[in-house]
Amino acid sequence: MASNAYASVRNKWIMDIKYISIYKIIAFLGIIGFIFSIIILLILSFISCNEEKMKYICYFNYDEKLYYENFRSLNIEINSHFFFEIFILLPLYLIFSFFSIYFDLLIINYLDPFYLIIVESCFYIIYEAIDFVITLSITNLYTNIRFCFVLLSDLISVICCCIYLEIVELHFYGLDENIKKNIIIRGENERIITELEQKLNDDNKNESTCN
Repeated sequence: MASNAYASVRNKWIMDIKYISIYKIIAFLGIIGFIFSIIILLILSFISCNEEKMKYICYFNYDEKLYYENFRSLNIEINSHFFFEIFILLPLYLIFSFFSIYFDLLIINYLDPFYLIIVESCFYIIYEAIDFVITLSITNLYTNIRFCFVLLSDLISVICCCIYLEIVELHFYGLDENIKKNIIIRGENERIITELEQKLNDDNKNESTCN
């Protein structure tokens, strides 16, 4: 979360200050991500998991050992499923991944990185709700409590971000005193009052001179 937050703010700085286009940022992220993934794949391919503690996340079996990732355990079979993954699933994944990054950068560029928190929280609210409905027949007390807390945390996140970004205004206890709209109104009123006072002082000086 910290690295994502830093990357979002850094992307905003790159686009606003350095005038780097969104497409160049996407290309850079793709190249760096590809290199990083290859390095991690090579490293994890030679580090086996502890079968007792890591067996639930290490699925690749090679030489009677479990690995989180291992290119040596790949067994490619040329069949209908292979062509379905190559020509349908993989292109769809690439397209959706591109648009996901692209829309995130558009939000950062034209709005603010904080809006990503609202988008992601709303996404997880929908995702968790659908997942809960689908798995309703096998839920238990623990999953129900977990769902309530996850949903509540995302709702609180959305509400707090909406208040911070002034999408929602709180008109009580003076909480709306320093929102952008009221600051602009106060600044405009102060400008008008200053101009009127200046004009009144000029009129008084002119009258004194004539007398």
